[in-house]
Amino acid sequence: MDANIAFSLLQDEQAEQASSGGTHPVLSPVSDKFAKQGGKPKYHLSDMVSQISIGYEEFTVILDYMYSGKLTASPMEVSTCVYNVCTHDACRPPIDYAVELMYSCATFQMKELVATVKRHLFSFVEKTLVEDVIPIRLTAFHCQLTDLFSLFIQRVVQSDLDKVSLEKELPDQVSTEIISLRKKLLQEIEPTWMKVDPLHERRIGRIHKALDSDDIELVKLLVDESNVTLDGALLSTVLLLIVILKS
Repeated sequence: MDANIAFSLLQDEQAEQASSGGTHPVLSPVSDKFAKQGGKPKYHLSDMVSQISIGYEEFTVILDYMYSGKLTASPMEVSTCVYNVCTHDACRPPIDYAVELMYSCATFQMKELVATVKRHLFSFVEKTLVEDVIPIRLTAFHCQLTDLFSLFIQRVVQSDLDKVSLEKELPDQVSTEIISLRKKLLQEIEPTWMKVDPLHERRIGRIHKALDSDDIELVKLLVDESNVTLDGALLSTVLLLIVILKS
């Protein structure tokens, strides 16, 4: 036993130890950077994969793959939701499981496993609710999966996710790109629909943000101060969805 890997489960500060049966080749890309000096090399998974917390089950799958060359079945307890009628092919638990697995195998440069997990993530982007696609964007960005990132952008552009949600959930550069592509798409489909007063659009945006924060008094104030009705603000989102569905 010449190497130890310490990892923390979620927010638990106590680290468990998982000992490898020898230094595996996939550890070489990170060993010089993260190995502790003296004695057996010791790697902290939280240092290697800093963008996300990797669970015990996902890490065990990685270790099994390192030494057997086979990808074990996804652990039911972390890759399925609580609904028995669900097929678990597009709900949130298998997405989170695949995201953690991708961070791990990308860090250890396990190319074959990266390709396998990426196929699952591609499927999720196409089938799951747009709200659950957000974590996949982070994975595509940090793991430099440009084709997956492009698919994510396309999926969100064609979704009904409103501008306020985009700006809240995504970095400015990404949300700006999506909004720009969405406007271009709408202009190609309905050129006259896009002739909107910028001031009117900003007022609608402020009302949406107030609705999102459940600030009823602020909503009333914004509606009273503008020529926008609450129904009109909500109608803008509905119209956006209708135009996208026509594309």
